[in-house]
Amino acid sequence: MEGTHFFREIELIGSRGAPIAEFDEIDLVHRVIYEDKIAKGFGQNIGSDLSPAAYEKALRREITKFVDKKVVDKTEGKIAALQSPAGIRPSPSGLGTAVAPDLQAVQSIRNITFRFEGDHSILQEVMNTRMQSLQSKYSNYNFSAVYGYKPGG
Repeated sequence: MEGTHFFREIELIGSRGAPIAEFDEIDLVHRVIYEDKIAKGFGQNIGSDLSPAAYEKALRREITKFVDKKVVDKTEGKIAALQSPAGIRPSPSGLGTAVAPDLQAVQSIRNITFRFEGDHSILQEVMNTRMQSLQSKYSNYNFSAVYGYKPGG
């Protein structure tokens, strides 16, 4: 039930009331935090005059940069924010759940799943490597990924 066990668009706030982290979805039944990423359109700005090997290298660089910035850096920030937020609230955008879950319940969740609308073999390779690194750094968390995710589907 949304607003009881499932929450969308939730923010952690700092001592001044400003958001310090946001979560796309929190599932208190299965105890999972979901982070949604579009991850589509890779390679569209890479020159078509490249050899297949050069194209793949440029594509890998582009996907790696995306994963490091949009997944790893943001996840590390969110895990840090979970340690001592001043509070929790629904996003003021009005696009999510009207109520927020209990802060301590969210802080006790140790499963984070990244849901990618897109899918690509290089994305999967890079994510597997980065999730292993996250697992090493945050051994009390479990990380997983879903590819080809369809929001609302």
